[in-house]
Amino acid sequence: MSYIRDPLAPFNPVNAVAPAAAKPNAAPATPATASAPIASALGPGDAAIVERLPAILDAVRILSPAAGTLAHGEEHWRRVATLGLNIAEANGADRLLVVLFAMFHDAMRFNLGKDDDHGMRGGFLAACMNAELLGLDEERLDKLDMVCRDHSIGSTSEDPTIGACWDADRVDLIRFDRAVEGIYMSTLAAREVWFQRHARTLLTGTPDWEQIFYRLAH
Repeated sequence: MSYIRDPLAPFNPVNAVAPAAAKPNAAPATPATASAPIASALGPGDAAIVERLPAILDAVRILSPAAGTLAHGEEHWRRVATLGLNIAEANGADRLLVVLFAMFHDAMRFNLGKDDDHGMRGGFLAACMNAELLGLDEERLDKLDMVCRDHSIGSTSEDPTIGACWDADRVDLIRFDRAVEGIYMSTLAAREVWFQRHARTLLTGTPDWEQIFYRLAH
C-alpha cells in the first residue's frame, strides 16, 4: 500500500494520509462473542516519539546482528508489531510500547540457536537509545526493558501491555509451524483460534513499517 506524501521527504507517520478506499493493516473481523475494542489512545507526548520511529528503526537496523535473518529479523518484528496492535485493540495495552517491543526484543540476538541473553541485550539497546531517540519516561522504559528481557522465558502476565507483547511474539512461532497452547498465553485474544489463523496469514502478507507506523499514529 502506498501513502500520499512527498517521495523525497522522510516518512512521517503522524502526517501521512492513507488512500480513502483502503484502511491500512486492518485487524481481522472480531467474532461477535468478543468484547468491543478498547484500544488505548496515544499519550500527549507520544506523537513526537511516533514521528521518530523511522529514525529509531534505522538505528536498530544498523546495530542489530539479527535484522536480516528470516527467523528473527525484520519480517518477524513486523508480524509481532501487527499481532501486538491487534491484541492491544482488544485489551487496551500501551500500543507504542508494543511496537517498540517488536523492534527491540530480538534485535540483539547473536545467533539463530540458544541465546538466553538476547532479550536483555535488546532492552539495554533501547535504554541506550532512550535519551536521544525514544524519549520514554522511566516507568515505560523500565517496562520495555523488562518485556524484552523476559520475553523468552515462558512467563505470562495479567498486565495488558506485557501480555500483548509476549503473546504477539509467541503466536508468531507459527513461522516454525508451532502452535502455542492457550495456557502459555496471557491474553484472551491470543487464545482464540481465529487469531492463530490470522497469524498464519501474515506469513505470506506481512504489513510494512509504514503501514504499522500509520496504524499506530491513527
